[in-house]
Amino acid sequence: MDLERRNTVRSLASNEVSGEFLFSLLLGKRYALHVVAPGYLPYSEHFDLTRQDTAYVLKIPLAKPEKGASVVLRNLFFDPEKATLKPESEIELEAVLRILKENPRWKAEA
Repeated sequence: MDLERRNTVRSLASNEVSGEFLFSLLLGKRYALHVVAPGYLPYSEHFDLTRQDTAYVLKIPLAKPEKGASVVLRNLFFDPEKATLKPESEIELEAVLRILKENPRWKAEA
């Protein structure tokens, strides 16, 4: 998702056998990545391509949900030295809400 415009840039499925996927992004923007798979905890990441043009190779080990498991929310952004969430954080919060609605037995705590 484009963090500035808050819209979906790509939505794709991984290879059914290897779990791999490949995509390209335009430079000069900031992006949020959300990985979801049935029966696994979600994963999120962000990419700031405003200052770099690095190729990324990520290995994302998805974990099974179990008591005490945790998920790191990597797409929450704050103003410097403030506890105020920036508007682009809504993307991550909406994803968490959607996942909790899809999995009503899951509980969230800070």
